[in-house]
Amino acid sequence: MLMLALVLGACGGGGGGDGSTGNAPAPGPAPAPAPAPAPAANTLVLAANRVSGVAPLSVFFSTVGTTSPATSLPFHELKYTWSFGDAAGGAKWAYGVRAGVASKNAASGPVAAHVFETPGTYTVQVTSYDGVATMVKTLVVTVTDPQLVFASNTVCVSNTAAPVAGVGGCPAGAAVELMPNWSRIGTLAATKKRILLKRGDAWSMDATANIGLAHTGPGVLAAFGTGAAPRVSMDVNAAAIAFNEASDWRVMDLEVTSNGVGNAKVAVTSNKGANHLLLRLNVHDIHFGVSGLDTDGLAIVDSTIERTFLANNGIGAYLDRVDHLAILGSKNRDNPGNHGLRVQGTANAVISHNQFDTPSATGDVLTVRGKTFISAGASGAQANQDAATWTGTWTENVVVSDNVIDGSMDSGYALWIGPQSIYHAERLRNIIVERNLVKGKQLYAAAFQVAENLTVRNNLLISKYTYVLGLISNSNVGSPKPSSSYIYNNTLYKPDVSITTAFSAVSILGTGYTGVVLKNNLAYGPGNARDGATNGNAATFIAPQNGVLGVNYTLLNNSTNAQVNAVNPFATGAPVNVTDFAPGALGYAVSGTGAAVPVWDDMFETPLTTLHSLGAILQ
Repeated sequence: MLMLALVLGACGGGGGGDGSTGNAPAPGPAPAPAPAPAPAANTLVLAANRVSGVAPLSVFFSTVGTTSPATSLPFHELKYTWSFGDAAGGAKWAYGVRAGVASKNAASGPVAAHVFETPGTYTVQVTSYDGVATMVKTLVVTVTDPQLVFASNTVCVSNTAAPVAGVGGCPAGAAVELMPNWSRIGTLAATKKRILLKRGDAWSMDATANIGLAHTGPGVLAAFGTGAAPRVSMDVNAAAIAFNEASDWRVMDLEVTSNGVGNAKVAVTSNKGANHLLLRLNVHDIHFGVSGLDTDGLAIVDSTIERTFLANNGIGAYLDRVDHLAILGSKNRDNPGNHGLRVQGTANAVISHNQFDTPSATGDVLTVRGKTFISAGASGAQANQDAATWTGTWTENVVVSDNVIDGSMDSGYALWIGPQSIYHAERLRNIIVERNLVKGKQLYAAAFQVAENLTVRNNLLISKYTYVLGLISNSNVGSPKPSSSYIYNNTLYKPDVSITTAFSAVSILGTGYTGVVLKNNLAYGPGNARDGATNGNAATFIAPQNGVLGVNYTLLNNSTNAQVNAVNPFATGAPVNVTDFAPGALGYAVSGTGAAVPVWDDMFETPLTTLHSLGAILQ
């Protein structure tokens, strides 16, 4: 395993006879041990789901397949940094832990995504570091001017008066149309691949704007002129915009709302398409914000989804089997009937620099689940039977980073990553959760049931519940027991006893899990009368409700039980803001003597120059 600052060898062992007895001949000389496999060569993979297209162009990047002799888990344990070569796209993200500071032109992690809004040629560079070797790889992305691509098939539309080409922001040479009926967008998309809506105009939706297989892009639905974004109010129970097997469309600078009643009102749906970009959308007061099904390539960027319906289980976004998924710099909040964001299966996804908060009292703020197939029309026992059969596909290669995930007002789990229920044979692997601020109240801040290779590092996790972080191994039909869960350098905090007086920072629940490692985690939760398993008379760091230390899980250099109860380690007496959780003189020393782990920087991406002891923030 790769270690910080120095590469330390990992040891393994075991073995034994076959248990046979009898009149066997005496054994001869022991055979020479098999040679150890040669270490993997240093290879850095840089792949993109596309390298050319029309502006604005969303591109998903991946390093999956990278190898290093320093680690068997290069997805998790190498340091990856990205530069997208896009100075014009170098503004700061508006949301997330480092709102107003983190640049859109940079990223870190084994997968990343970027939107190139300006035409040009860009050299994208990724750098990897394994503690010994630095590798660099580049590729070129070519972004074409939409005015050149759409010169002959642009239309400017208004519902108040026919626009004039070359006037008021409508491009010269564009077709123009007075369009009172919203659904006509679907008809226009057959021939007009750039549809520009007049700013300040508002449509009362008559029916869905259907963009189907025959309307495959590149295409753009955007705005022209000055003033407020074009607005569509959904007065019928249908989607405002529906992509049905269409690919390569951009929807941008649009407001979508409704009359406040009904169901099935969805701003944008995508079914079996590919490579759609939703940019700077303002979606509010509807049933669903965004719905995706069997889509390969979807980016939701710099958008707002809020105030979904309480009735009929409104949800901010429901994304089912959506691969190459990027949710960046967006706000999803106030979903009183359901979850905020539900990702029901994905392969290759990055969810970064977002603000998620205020789901229903029982809904999760953000949930990432495995891929499940249930036959059309199935319900009850039949649906459970369908779901109990593994489809053979994984949710995998997912990074959740730099977000604020806030369920502190009231919610289920703030962050849940795992199968939907015990009836679902869903499988998840290669999941990284890092540098997030996660707040819970009635349940865990974060809970995980990942089959293979989970890394949770450099997060600030807060909850008033009995536990802050949970590792769960339930008896899911058809799902393997979790293995290889690495919990490094997190800060876990219970601010008061208003919900319960029992507390353990970490819960390991269930049986059959293996390879759980918890190192360098800082925990504090004073004033509790019992641990999370309702034993004793004080809080503890961990409540291993099943399993054996050293067999199922390993602990090294975490806060002691005494420190969890009585020693405030933070720079302030009652931390509120993220920076308040920096370790300080009030508590015990937390730097310089920690366990070596594959962590390269802290929550704010400040590089570690020595072994850092406890928590997500450098002292």
